[in-house]
Amino acid sequence: MSAIDFLIRTGAGRVEKGVVGGDAGSLVELTPYSDISFNLDVTQMRGYLRDGTDLVMELADGSRITIKGFFGPDGEPMSELFLSGEGSIRQVTFDGADGDILFASYAAPQQWDKWSDLDDLIFLDRPDVMVADYAVGSENETSTLRGLSMMMIASMKPSILRV
Repeated sequence: MSAIDFLIRTGAGRVEKGVVGGDAGSLVELTPYSDISFNLDVTQMRGYLRDGTDLVMELADGSRITIKGFFGPDGEPMSELFLSGEGSIRQVTFDGADGDILFASYAAPQQWDKWSDLDDLIFLDRPDVMVADYAVGSENETSTLRGLSMMMIASMKPSILRV
């Protein structure tokens, strides 16, 4: 996994920047009632898992990010999760579960005016594109398929990638 930027707004309103992945590791620790935003697009997510009080985010490339302390002892989220890039932001909510596998939905938060209380959590740059590595056929075919899928994703308009 390449390095992924994130922002945390604590319950006291202080904003902290961080990086996860690469040499930084894959664990983020939260204090209760924090908001966390990752510089990721919805299309870069494979799924979400609950592991005790931790949220595990599985990315499209198969790597994982663990958010320690996201859930309370009752299993309810104690913080809010957002995915942001290119000036837009999506709130991630969990609508149910099948065991530890969580069902997520993504929505653009309501913004009533030019200013939003989520402005501190929005990334203006484009998230890095991650594609899962699928081995199909011979080595040459796999390289060709990987190259084609990267070209297809790179040529898509950002509005098509949004949910």
